[in-house]
Amino acid sequence: LEFNIGTPYGDEASGVVTTERATARVTEVLQAVCGAVDIPVWAKITGQSENVAALARAARDGGAEAVVLMGRFLGMIPELDTQAPLLSTNLGTGGGWALPMTCFWLAKSRKALGKKVPLIGMNGARNGKDAIRMLLAGAHAVEISSAVFTNGFGVLSEAVETVEKYLSDRGQSPADIIGRAADQIVPFSDMPKRPK
Repeated sequence: LEFNIGTPYGDEASGVVTTERATARVTEVLQAVCGAVDIPVWAKITGQSENVAALARAARDGGAEAVVLMGRFLGMIPELDTQAPLLSTNLGTGGGWALPMTCFWLAKSRKALGKKVPLIGMNGARNGKDAIRMLLAGAHAVEISSAVFTNGFGVLSEAVETVEKYLSDRGQSPADIIGRAADQIVPFSDMPKRPK
């Protein structure tokens, strides 16, 4: 069960859905859900947090088998012709622009939770190269959805072919590259000086 506790609409749809940002609340909600079902629960958490990795830890503390990160952001797009909000409201927004943030939080979550905790990357993956980037950042699997809606199901087969070719050309398996980039991150303070 992919349980979405990170929907971007929580602040907009009071009493209908919530956007859980407090770690204690994430743990509490996950404990209730995991205690009520006999199937694995994946917690989909919000990206609208100053510490997504802390939310990932809270989800695991609540019993989530895997953590899906990160959910979309709430945004608003003014329509130029009508000068009103697109679709008359605020929207959950994500896309290719979110890839760097998702990879950042995958890497941070991997460091905080350990290499074996299953992380699922989403929000920003639009093709096979993006999926590879998320794997390198620490994802054990990647979800691609918006690109399917905009470009059809062929996006998925093309993504799989891209990943397979990338790995085959390097003689690697998916497990060989999970977190490889994340594990090489150097803090700013340790970067070599490069005058000129």
